[in-house]
Amino acid sequence: MVRVLVIGAGLAGLSAALAATSAGHHVVIVEKAKRIGGRGTSQHIDDFAIGYGPHFVLNKGPLVRLATKLSTVKIAKLPLRLHRIESVGNGIIRPQGNPRKVIENKKALKSKDPNNPHVINAQFISGWGIDSESRYRALAKGNLSCIGEGWSGLVGRLAMALDEVGVLIDSNLEVVSIEQGKVQISNGTTVETDVIILACGHSKTRSLVSELTSCSGQIGLPKSQPITASIVDVSLDSKPLQQLQAIVDGQNKMAIFDMKNIHPAVGPGGSLLSAIATGGSDQFNSSQERLDGLYKFMDERASGWREHIISQRGQSKISLHPNPETPIEFDTFSNHNVLLAGDWIDNEFSLADAAVESGRQCGRHISNLFG
Repeated sequence: MVRVLVIGAGLAGLSAALAATSAGHHVVIVEKAKRIGGRGTSQHIDDFAIGYGPHFVLNKGPLVRLATKLSTVKIAKLPLRLHRIESVGNGIIRPQGNPRKVIENKKALKSKDPNNPHVINAQFISGWGIDSESRYRALAKGNLSCIGEGWSGLVGRLAMALDEVGVLIDSNLEVVSIEQGKVQISNGTTVETDVIILACGHSKTRSLVSELTSCSGQIGLPKSQPITASIVDVSLDSKPLQQLQAIVDGQNKMAIFDMKNIHPAVGPGGSLLSAIATGGSDQFNSSQERLDGLYKFMDERASGWREHIISQRGQSKISLHPNPETPIEFDTFSNHNVLLAGDWIDNEFSLADAAVESGRQCGRHISNLFG
């Protein structure tokens, strides 16, 4: 039995812990924050499942497959529908009652015409600036979905499965340094372990491995060019988008979703708007200016929403993806018995699914280190 310490209790860390414990190893997780789940979580506020910006799952991706495997309770998910998504200035992506336009738009989406506004909007929705072919195709086929129970429900399934097998998750513990076989905690504790899985985000991981030599001879990790966003999540007692699921301006990298129109289970009534803007310094001088721009977009496209607020949360800057300069493998520092997990690790998936897949890769690889 190998002692495994997982640093970070987001989707990557929880997935890594599940794979490692399934392989028969002794696993402990430490988490800096009070709550687990990282960016992939949500809170129930006034009976609405409010996330941190819009999240959509790939129906047959690693996250859904893992959560389905861990619980007999079916995941309540419903898809984004192109006939209920409006492209700003260009109408509905798949307009009903207009066969000629439907065929025209369908051909553009299939060929990924880079100049077509519907293609630009579909790419924005599917990846938030990350080129994800699988999610793009899933959106077109109705396989990109909203979770009725909120992302906290998916995180809860993973955490419950770990609890059932006795894996301890210690929160409010920050790791300050690592070396082979040892981890130093901010409270002065030193933890001895055989394997370290870093699932704590690119920035923190880069800091922790700054003095480690990779299997290829490089010291530490390269810099990243992160994709960031401003978000607004607000529950309303009205329906400013009426029956639309989304209004998207991919050219300016902004969108508003009514999550309630995608999945009724996310709230008791009215609307749950989740808006996002990812424009960078070429459009805005600061993240606060970007957030102000997003509020203006909401005022223009969801008229009157401010008079019907039940609860509201806005953030000027969140990290969507570290976007490292070069592809990074999960076993880059395996010569130090250190493995890497996160949505920034190179694999065939992206976003939450990439995080889950990288965690599973780490958990399965442990036995190879001691084979």
